[in-house]
Amino acid sequence: MHCLVAAASVATRRKLEHLPGDLQREFPAVPLQRIHDVVNTLADDLLSAARFDDYVPLLAHRHAREHLLEEPRVVGPA
Repeated sequence: MHCLVAAASVATRRKLEHLPGDLQREFPAVPLQRIHDVVNTLADDLLSAARFDDYVPLLAHRHAREHLLEEPRVVGPA
């Protein structure tokens, strides 16, 4: 898969780089690599359709959060 994040403005790239860390604080049980994968996929999709990238980080965060909330939870032993 081609990563379009490089095509984003510098400000947008910086904001997108912070998203996985922000989301991991909210979802500590989800591996950071999984969060990176979700954010990158969503950001690529949004950037490919965007006429401008100002709102891509906000939308990527919202959609990634919704996606992570919908994923099945791995429950450890009780």
